[in-house]
Amino acid sequence: MALYASALLGVAVLITGGVVDYVSLRIQGNEVQAVADRAALAAASELITGTGAGERVAEVARAFVTANYSLEAKTLAELLPDGDGVRVVVSTAPRVFFPGPIGANAGPVEAEAIAEVHGQSQNLCVIALDEDSDRALSLDSNSIIRAPNCTIHSNSTKPKGISVLSNARIEASFICSSGGKEGSLSSYTPAPLLDCPPIGDPLSERPAPPIGACDYSSFKKKDFVGSISPGTYCKGLYIDGNSRVTMEPGVYVIKDGDFKVDSNSEITGEGVGVFLTGTNGRFEFTSNAKVRLSAPSTGPMAGLLFMEDNTIAKETSHRITSNFADYLVGTIYLPRGEFLIDADQEIADASEFTVLVVRKLVLKAGPKLVLNTDYGAIDIPVPGGLGKMLASPRLTQ
Repeated sequence: MALYASALLGVAVLITGGVVDYVSLRIQGNEVQAVADRAALAAASELITGTGAGERVAEVARAFVTANYSLEAKTLAELLPDGDGVRVVVSTAPRVFFPGPIGANAGPVEAEAIAEVHGQSQNLCVIALDEDSDRALSLDSNSIIRAPNCTIHSNSTKPKGISVLSNARIEASFICSSGGKEGSLSSYTPAPLLDCPPIGDPLSERPAPPIGACDYSSFKKKDFVGSISPGTYCKGLYIDGNSRVTMEPGVYVIKDGDFKVDSNSEITGEGVGVFLTGTNGRFEFTSNAKVRLSAPSTGPMAGLLFMEDNTIAKETSHRITSNFADYLVGTIYLPRGEFLIDADQEIADASEFTVLVVRKLVLKAGPKLVLNTDYGAIDIPVPGGLGKMLASPRLTQ
């Protein structure tokens, strides 16, 4: 009887273990399929701008899977032959717990997804994301937004979702407010369309760049001529006096402090991505600071000139009060912050393109924000869902 009971117990253990492993593999298969689907959509979004080369598509898919799946996985991503879609395959080792026949014979868990894009194109240069506040997009005191070839959109559902007062004006190919507008019709060219559906944050699933240990702490240079290197700048990066600084290409993580350029300083850099994280993270270009920066063309911040982490306090004010910030190429992504421009000259006018995805956009004291759309003139991608858009990508397999 004891031998018989032991045999039955062994069989029960094998059956129970097999059931546990079977259920685990089914759950893991669903998880891998879900992350493959979302990775395909994220990668296909890069095709919306017309600049999504095969290597960029693969880079986005791999980064998405790494950020959103807890186990080590292999990611293959490739363009479809017609160039209008992406195929993504994600595979990972099986998650089993017992040495029974199911666990012993389980092969890699794999999922395939295909996402495609189709539709008419348009340019999208500004999204003010805040749905719950009046004046999510606000212009005052003779300020101007000139965006002749693209759309300006406010997600605010309030009666004054867009506010244009005191001789300010917006000039764009299309202006849309999810709520109402404030200011006379003569302040808008063309007249804004009201009650538009809000646009979801197209960059909400963009992975943050890696944040390493502090390479620099309370970094400050005054009257300095030379270059600075990418890395993690804890407690801020401050350029002052009559400095002439070149930012070497790469990602600058500004942690628990400001990125500030002040006085008569000049800062330039190609292939620069600034990531703001922690407390008090913001950028400021003040006084007579001269700023000429362009975003990276590859890597974790490809296409992003400034990116704000979700640790940043809501409505943190990022400011340009200098009259000499004429070259800002790439996307400025501030989903929690206010972008305030308080100058009296043209801003970003020398840029090939500039795209803004911000919680709030405020212009005061007469600046002229110029949003160009010459995407093909420079090797910097516009992140998916922005720039020259097609219809939203959709899963076809």
